[in-house]
Amino acid sequence: QILKILKDKIVVGHAIHNDFQALKYFHPKERTRDTSRIPLLNQKAGLPLKASASLKSLAKHLLHKKIQVGCRGHSSVE
Repeated sequence: QILKILKDKIVVGHAIHNDFQALKYFHPKERTRDTSRIPLLNQKAGLPLKASASLKSLAKHLLHKKIQVGCRGHSSVE
């Protein structure tokens, strides 16, 4: 079902290659937007341009929100 949904779509995510790997799926790079690899986001956050910024770090610097804290860790709802 998931693969049918993704077909021919532009997929946006953070470190999305990990999700694709878990699905044993390849999605064309030209149809993928990975927020962990966008230099402009890093620049706006004051992070090194070529770094693979964590979602936690981007949220802290750009949204002024603390995420992935405490025992909950990575929350898909968050």
